[in-house]
Amino acid sequence: YTGPAFWESHGNGDFSDHPLWIAEYASRPRIPTGWQAWTFWQHSDSGRIDGVTGAVDLSHFQGNIAALQTLLLK
Repeated sequence: YTGPAFWESHGNGDFSDHPLWIAEYASRPRIPTGWQAWTFWQHSDSGRIDGVTGAVDLSHFQGNIAALQTLLLK
């Protein structure tokens, strides 16, 4: 889990074999150096969910349910 600006200024090492959960509040996430694609994209920190008081993070998974289940089993 990282943001592009944070990773580019503080990240080191090769984590490309790990799924990327990117936090970027834009129309499209910028992929930090070292990855080709994102797995999760946190696109908002001001979402609303019924039954939850206050803002919540909203994320998108890039894949289908089978891909998510495979990821969970790793």
